[in-house]
Amino acid sequence: MNCPMNLSIITVTWNNEKQLERQLKSVVSGCKNLEFEQIVVDNASADKTVEIVKTMSNVKVIVNTENKGFSHANNQGVEISSGEYLLFLNPDMKVEEGSLDVIVDWLEKRKDVGIVSPRLVDENGKLNEDAKPRRLPRVWEQVALILKLPHIFPKMMDKYLMKDFDGDKEQEVDSVRGSFMLMRREVVEKLGFAFDPRYYIWYEDVDICREVTKMGLKVMYSPVITAVDYVGQSFKAQESMWKQKNFTRSMLTYFQKWEAWYKWMWIWLARPIGILLVYLKNKNCLFIIDFFVILITIVFVFRYNNLFFWTIDGLAVLGSIIFFLVSIHTFSKKRKILSVVLIFASLISLLVSLWSGYQSRDTKFQIIDLKISKENEYYVYKYKLKSDGVRTIPKFEIAFCPDLPIDYVGINNEQDIRYSEELICSNGNYGGKRFVNFEPRDVEIIVRTKNIIDGYYISPMK
Repeated sequence: MNCPMNLSIITVTWNNEKQLERQLKSVVSGCKNLEFEQIVVDNASADKTVEIVKTMSNVKVIVNTENKGFSHANNQGVEISSGEYLLFLNPDMKVEEGSLDVIVDWLEKRKDVGIVSPRLVDENGKLNEDAKPRRLPRVWEQVALILKLPHIFPKMMDKYLMKDFDGDKEQEVDSVRGSFMLMRREVVEKLGFAFDPRYYIWYEDVDICREVTKMGLKVMYSPVITAVDYVGQSFKAQESMWKQKNFTRSMLTYFQKWEAWYKWMWIWLARPIGILLVYLKNKNCLFIIDFFVILITIVFVFRYNNLFFWTIDGLAVLGSIIFFLVSIHTFSKKRKILSVVLIFASLISLLVSLWSGYQSRDTKFQIIDLKISKENEYYVYKYKLKSDGVRTIPKFEIAFCPDLPIDYVGINNEQDIRYSEELICSNGNYGGKRFVNFEPRDVEIIVRTKNIIDGYYISPMK
């Protein structure tokens, strides 16, 4: 090779004192015949990461006082590098002895390849599912991720996560993971960067793979070597809200760059919902809100039967499901069981509400008692009614002979009346009264008139 330096290994660190030394030593053993350099860019670590790097010989280090993100730090490393090939290697990686010689030689022989990544395994030697290549993300899949839907329907992500991937087969792929990414320098020279600086963290690896494909080069997976990927050790210390905000921000940036507005707008709309769900989960508010929604529903669902409370029932179901989605991977076993119970309770409440509404459409009434008395010049009729409805009837009407003048129609439990209106007959006489939203079971309707009533009807209103 004409270039004095074959390979530049660039590693971005943030509080990686426990993993970094192992990685740096493995890189040395991984390069037997290569001219190589190691560059570490530290993003304002608060632990002893920088101290460990400075104890290692022949390692260049850039110490940032501010964490400006993964993309920015990698680009800083590229600026001081001199290798013909660039290896972006996470601090929680471990490469095998002599393996970097092999994969650099592999890339040198394939001029049509811009990026290659090897077989990444876990510490037990098994193919690491979280570090496999992935297909390019689609909008609906990413919206589902934001809303935690794959926790309930895991197979919906199978295509995106390449569940059919054969780790023993060399193949061209849409994207490889940024934890081990070997790149030709000409890619950086054409683009002006290794990773688009608009990405703080996440999606920068998918983006560069798409850029490489756009310039006519291939993105390849090759099991020619194996490396151990311990996956995201730094991020385990980060708060879930920080992760959600940065993950969804980068997701939105990616789709705004590569897709039309009518696609990325769905990410923009779903993002605040995802952040809110994480906030409620962190504050333990989601459980409290959902619990009271269910409690209110159970209380009112057996008292009222109309569209408003059917809607409340539906929201209770939705709230329970959201609570379950958020809690499934974070809460204790008891809380998960409780979330399932809440879902079933709200579903039962909704079904009972709808069923009783269906049953009540043909509700019949019967007079179980009639008392007639005389008060001065008035006849007072007290009708005691009973309905065969399952629960309450939203609208109820009592009317009398159209030509019969009636002085007053009332109901004994006035506190249950939500709305009433007079029924005026075509001839101008008072024909009765319509009552809305009250319980018609075992109620007493009082009619006062100077005439003898010889005709009436009582029925639920449609």
